[in-house]
Amino acid sequence: MILHYREHAFRFERFSGESLDRRLLLDSRQTELLTSLIEAEDECWYLDNIGERLPSDMLFARSPWSWHSPRGTVKLLCRILNLSDGRALFSTPESYLEGGLYDWMRSETRTE
Repeated sequence: MILHYREHAFRFERFSGESLDRRLLLDSRQTELLTSLIEAEDECWYLDNIGERLPSDMLFARSPWSWHSPRGTVKLLCRILNLSDGRALFSTPESYLEGGLYDWMRSETRTE
């Protein structure tokens, strides 16, 4: 399967289920390209103008990663990426877990 970082295509090992958990198949040239693309990316693309994490629909809309499926383009969130061995985990809109734990971790006051 092919995943895209902006307009650049990268081969990805087949996934099962709704989450993409395998590895990018990168040669040295592709590793160098992807490294430079990631380094050039705005490191705060996932935050709003006051520094809060964007809601999931905006996160996916802004994400540089996508998959061109038979049904159309699916935006992806990269959760883990190890450029040395290509190990990667991506969330799809269906597999993305938002809210609960994140909100609890972010709250300044929590009840136990």
